[in-house]
Amino acid sequence: MGPDGRIAAIGDLNKDKGKTTINAEGLAVAPGFINMLSHAPDSLIVDSRGMSDIEQGVTLEVFGEYSQGPITAKYRAADEASQTDFKYKIEWTTLGEFMDYLVKRGTAPNIASFVGASTIRVYVLGLENRDPTPDELDAMREHVRHSKKNGAMGVTSALIYPPASYASTRELIELCKVASEYGGMYIVHMRSEGNKLLEAIDEIFGRVGERNRLGLLSRSKTRAAAKDVVAWRRSIALDLAALGRTLGDGASEYGERLEERRGGEGWRSRWSPDP
Repeated sequence: MGPDGRIAAIGDLNKDKGKTTINAEGLAVAPGFINMLSHAPDSLIVDSRGMSDIEQGVTLEVFGEYSQGPITAKYRAADEASQTDFKYKIEWTTLGEFMDYLVKRGTAPNIASFVGASTIRVYVLGLENRDPTPDELDAMREHVRHSKKNGAMGVTSALIYPPASYASTRELIELCKVASEYGGMYIVHMRSEGNKLLEAIDEIFGRVGERNRLGLLSRSKTRAAAKDVVAWRRSIALDLAALGRTLGDGASEYGERLEERRGGEGWRSRWSPDP
């Protein structure tokens, strides 16, 4: 490996010597790791070295679940007023401007970001718990398009927390349609970790993903009483196995495969009451 990070040669190099020799005995030699769900924007603003991750080998921070833009003047002022340990002036409006802001300041790790569906929702609707009007939904789509053109990897959401939880599946589908036009992905903290776990999985893979044919990444964990865990594990394993079989042809077959295997009523009958 050369000092510029490029592979200089491949093969038996036992007889070759470089200008610098590093004793890596007992260590793992690996490319830089990617933090695919980074919450480091605030800390990188205050300390651009990112030492907590750099010292663990992380060289790329991908911001997700929400984003630093777009943000209105009202919420800029509110965010600045609510800052505690880390205090800084919010000098940007769009996600692209925030990323440029970090690049200009300089960061040790590389950076990338998704645009938050809830961030866009708050920009257009504020904190209201309601569906967007057709005009508001059009405005939200345009914010996704603008963010994607300015480097966003796709759309992200954390549906278990408000105000992200206010969004309907239809709203998410419409925003992800725009991301899919530009080859974007959808990364999500699922809507439920408990008695609606299977429905949450279906929302991601069988509905949002199916309608948009885009890359999907999901953060998930389960919280359940012991009596439910075994049944849920089997149900989830079967459903993800069905998904895996369809991925070669695209996730659009996911719902149909579930219906063929168990029927719609069979799919719904596996629900357990909230423990």
